Amino acid sequence: MNKNNSIRHILAVESGNWKKNFFLDKNSYSIGRNSTNSLIINHRVISRNHSSLIKVTYSSQKDSNQGENLFWIVDGDLKGNRSTNGIYVNGKQCLCHALKPGDVIFFGGIEVKAKYDIIDLETKTFFSTNPEKQVSIFTQETDNINNITLSLPIIKNQDLEKFELVAEGILIIDLESHKILTANSSYSEIVDYPFSDLISLTIEDLWVLEKDIIDYDLEIINNYNIAITKESIHRKKDGNLVYVLVHCNPVIYNNKKSLFVSVQNINNLKKIEDAIRFQTNHDSVSNLPNKRLFIEQLSLSLGYNKIKQDDLGIIKLRLNNWKDIIESLNIDSEGRLLQDVVKQIKNTLSAGDTMAKWSDDEYIIMIEEAKNNDKVDRIIKDILTNINKTWTRENQSFLMTVNFGVSIHPQDGNNIQELLKKASKALESSYHQSVNNYQYYSPSLIDEPRRLDKLVFETLQTQNLLVKYNPIINTQNLEFFTLNSTISIENDQEEKLTDVPILTTASAISLTSNLIYQWLNKIAEDIKTWEKNGIVAPSISIKILLSCLLDTIFVDSLVKIITEKKLMNLELDIICDREVFDLKLVEENLVKLKELGILFSLFDFDVVKFNELDNNKVKFTTLKISDSLTKDLEDNSPKRPLIYSIISLGNALNVKIIGEGINTETQRDILVNLGCEEMQGMLFSASLSGEEIINFCPSLPFEKVL
Repeated sequence: MNKNNSIRHILAVESGNWKKNFFLDKNSYSIGRNSTNSLIINHRVISRNHSSLIKVTYSSQKDSNQGENLFWIVDGDLKGNRSTNGIYVNGKQCLCHALKPGDVIFFGGIEVKAKYDIIDLETKTFFSTNPEKQVSIFTQETDNINNITLSLPIIKNQDLEKFELVAEGILIIDLESHKILTANSSYSEIVDYPFSDLISLTIEDLWVLEKDIIDYDLEIINNYNIAITKESIHRKKDGNLVYVLVHCNPVIYNNKKSLFVSVQNINNLKKIEDAIRFQTNHDSVSNLPNKRLFIEQLSLSLGYNKIKQDDLGIIKLRLNNWKDIIESLNIDSEGRLLQDVVKQIKNTLSAGDTMAKWSDDEYIIMIEEAKNNDKVDRIIKDILTNINKTWTRENQSFLMTVNFGVSIHPQDGNNIQELLKKASKALESSYHQSVNNYQYYSPSLIDEPRRLDKLVFETLQTQNLLVKYNPIINTQNLEFFTLNSTISIENDQEEKLTDVPILTTASAISLTSNLIYQWLNKIAEDIKTWEKNGIVAPSISIKILLSCLLDTIFVDSLVKIITEKKLMNLELDIICDREVFDLKLVEENLVKLKELGILFSLFDFDVVKFNELDNNKVKFTTLKISDSLTKDLEDNSPKRPLIYSIISLGNALNVKIIGEGINTETQRDILVNLGCEEMQGMLFSASLSGEEIINFCPSLPFEKVL
C-alpha cells in the first residue's frame, strides 16, 4: 500500500465499562500492570509485564512510497519472560501472533480484552470492515518479481573495508543457513564478540525475538525482496541483552542472495525512556504512583467495578504537620522517613489495593471489594496503629498524626471527579473533628464555599486576567534573552492559582479561546508600550494544553489571533494533559503555527511522547525543567539523576534546556554542573508586570528601536 499519513494502527482495550484507545505509532510497546510499561493496564489478571507489541516496517526497494507496517503481539516481554495467565488471540492461546485488522485479544482471561484494527482517518473507515482497502505491498512486489527481474545490490569483498568506517553495526547473513558470513567491528562491540567468534554463530544465537517473527521476516525477504525495519534485542557474549534498531535488506554477496543488516545500538536511549516513563508516573522520593497514574488506574477499576457491582473505596490520607516534622531534617533523613512511613502504610494493604502520592502531605488509596466498609475500617485502624507513634530521626523525636476521608463507589458517585471531591470533603471534616480520625462522606458535609470554575469564569467575564513576565537568564554571561509569560487571578484570597489550574479550568468550562485571547491581547498591549519606550522584546512564551492542539477549530482561531496581533515571536510551552492522543493531528496543527514562525517547547518527561514527530515538519526547540523538579533541590537530592537524564536527552535531541523556579544559588549551581545554563526564577528576578519590564531592561541587552 502507499505510505499514507491518514492510515493509523489502533488497539482498543476494554474491561467492563472502561475503554481506552491506543494509537500505535512507536516501534515497540510493553503492556502490563507495571507502571513502567508503555500501555499500563492495572488489573488483577494482568501480569507486571504481560505482553509486548513490536512493529515491523516492510518497504519496497524499488519505490520508497510503497510500504506497510505489521504489528506482532508477544506473550510476556521481548526478552522471553512469559505472563502468568497468557494471551489469547481470536480465542486461541498463543505465544506470538501477527495481528490482522479485527483480531480480538484477551489478556489472561475474559475480563480484559482488546481489538486491533487499522483506520483510515481521512475516510473514517476501519480495515476490518472494509477488506478491499487492504492492498498489500506483498501482492505488488509479487507482480514485480514475476514480471521484472529485480536487480539486488551486489556487495563485494573489497566493500567490507568501507563498513569499518560506519558507526553502525553491519552484518551479512546467509539466508539459507542463517549463519553470520561477516560483520564489522562496530557490531562486534555491540555484542562483545570477537570477529572470529561471530562468524561461527547463527542469528538464532544472537537475536532474542520470537523465532516465529524471525522466520516470518526472513521468508518475506527471501520471497519478495522487501526491506525490513524493526526494533530488536540482541544477546551479548556474556548473556546480557542489548536493544537495537535493525534494517534488513536482501543483497547479493559472493554470488549468493544474502541478508544485509545494519544495527543501531539504542540501549541507552531505551534506558532513558524507561527512566523518564517511570518518573512521569511516580513520585521521585516515595516511588509511589502519582496523580496521573492513579487516575488512570482508578478509571479502569471503576469501569470493571460497574460490571462486578462491588463497592470500591477511596481513602484520602493526610500526614498532619508534615512540613513542620521535616523542616529540621536533612534531605536524606527526610527521604528515608517518608519511605519508612509509606512502607508502614503499604503493609496494611492487599495486593489488589493501590496507593499513590497526591501532594506533599496527602496520599490516596483505592480499596477493591470494600463491602460493608469492614475492609476500609480495618485498613484505616491498621494504618493508625503503624503511624500514630513516636518517630525518631537525627536524635529528634516527634509524634505523627494522620486523618482520613473516605468515599465509596457507587453510592457516593459514579465518576472519578465525584469520588475524589467527596473524599476530600470527608478528610476536611475529619480533621476539623480531631486528629487520628476518619470520616466517611455524607451529603450533610458542608460544600466548598467557592468553586474554582466560578473564579475563572468571573475573571474572564470582567477581563481581570493578570499577565506577568519571568525573564530567562543565561547564567554564564548574565544575558537576558526571552520571557516566560504567566497568568494569575486578581484578588484571589482562597488559593494561589498558577497557569496550569487556570488553563485546565478554562478548558473544562469551554472558555479556552477566551482565555488565550485575553492573554495574547495583554501581551500585544505590553509590546506596544515597550516599543514606545524604545525596546523591542525578545520571544515570549505562553503555556497551552495539548488537548487544545487536538482541536483544529481552536488552532485555526489561534492562528488568526496571532496574525491579527502580529505576535510572530511567540513560543508555545505545551502542557501534556492527555496520555493518549492523535500525534499526526497534533503535528498537522503545529505545522500551521510553525508557518507563522512560532516555536515550541516541552516540559520534563513529555518529550518522550513526541519522539515520533516528523522533524522535517515540526521540531521542538526547547526542553524546560519545571519548578516541580527544581523545588528544594539540594546536592544529595534524589532528583539529581533524573534531571541529569532529562538534560542528557535534551542534548541528544539538540534542543535548548531551561531550568525554571530557580530561587537559590544552590539550585543554580547544581543545574549548571549538570549541564543547564539558562534559567528563570526569583534568584534572578521576581515576576514583572509589563510596566516593570521597562525599568528592568536597561541593565540588560535588549534591542533598542532606532
